[in-house]
Amino acid sequence: MRLAIGGLSLLKSWVLLTTALVGALTYFFDFSWVAAVAITGVGHLLIALAAGLSVRNRLTSATWFTDSINELQKDRLWLKTQTIRNSSIGS
Repeated sequence: MRLAIGGLSLLKSWVLLTTALVGALTYFFDFSWVAAVAITGVGHLLIALAAGLSVRNRLTSATWFTDSINELQKDRLWLKTQTIRNSSIGS
């Protein structure tokens, strides 16, 4: 529940800041509201593109579970030596 409330608060803040940015562009720089919305939209697209590329680079360069796979291979080798040792003791 707290996560949902935090997410909604973050969304409201983002909408208000975006609206304030459009208002500032129209007031201080004498842009039309259409141009201000377009500039804000392009800014959002650039930020989303940069974030997407950053996530993509992190996901493609990540070595997934390398340590776990290495430990499992070591365990398999150890188990093989144990079964060979146990079978030779039993005979």
